[in-house]
Amino acid sequence: MSLERVKTEMHYKSYSTYGDDYYFTVIQDLSGAFSVRDIRTPNGHLVDANGILPGTVTGDINTAIAELETIMAASGAVNGTLDFDTETSKAVEFDTSMETATYRVVLSQGDFIPIRVVNKTTAGFTVEVGSTYTGSIGFDVFV
Repeated sequence: MSLERVKTEMHYKSYSTYGDDYYFTVIQDLSGAFSVRDIRTPNGHLVDANGILPGTVTGDINTAIAELETIMAASGAVNGTLDFDTETSKAVEFDTSMETATYRVVLSQGDFIPIRVVNKTTAGFTVEVGSTYTGSIGFDVFV
């Protein structure tokens, strides 16, 4: 039998500045995308896309997403930072080869540049940027 995690969910409770309770669920799927669902206000579930949430609650949602991202990064088999110096690509080599090349790589950087992962193998992968780049790009590998 083979086991594969396809989704991670965390459930949260947030308090507005008026003392009202709000509940929500943050999800990270297999591709690394985050979403929020099951938002419950003091008046029931939020079902209208135009519903309004207090700023403290939307801030807590952002904090929860960052928290889940941190938790998932800590559970990753490999993570690090690539320092680009007027370069267009950097290779990452694993200390220990993966069993397959079906792992997921999540990249993080603060600049507005095209970025992608190419040449995934069991031994590593390459990060490419859309033009010559100087800066740091973080990566987390999830198996």
